[in-house]
Amino acid sequence: MVRGNKMNELLEFVQEYSTATETHYHYAEFAKNVENIYENFKDKFPLEIQEQLNILIFDMEVINGLALCDWDLASRPTDWNDWNTDYKEDADDLKKQLVRILTGVQKEYIRTLE
Repeated sequence: MVRGNKMNELLEFVQEYSTATETHYHYAEFAKNVENIYENFKDKFPLEIQEQLNILIFDMEVINGLALCDWDLASRPTDWNDWNTDYKEDADDLKKQLVRILTGVQKEYIRTLE
């Protein structure tokens, strides 16, 4: 019973965060919160879900780190369009896969990062 509650808590957060990939600022906050929620309760998740989420969340952090590094190298502009052209699509895919894994629609994380 506890397992489902923690998965639902993470799922609810992910689904309610509608602006998660709108900008690199939003995504950094989203990725941090997903990781924190998951890390606090990962032992409550079924092992097969843990394996998939560990990889997926790692990839979320990779996208976040690369985006923030590029943004920093561009002198941290207020309006940074590179997020939309270089990172948003991957971030959207990761969020969608996270929802599908948490709802049981998808059993395995499909790594599509290039």
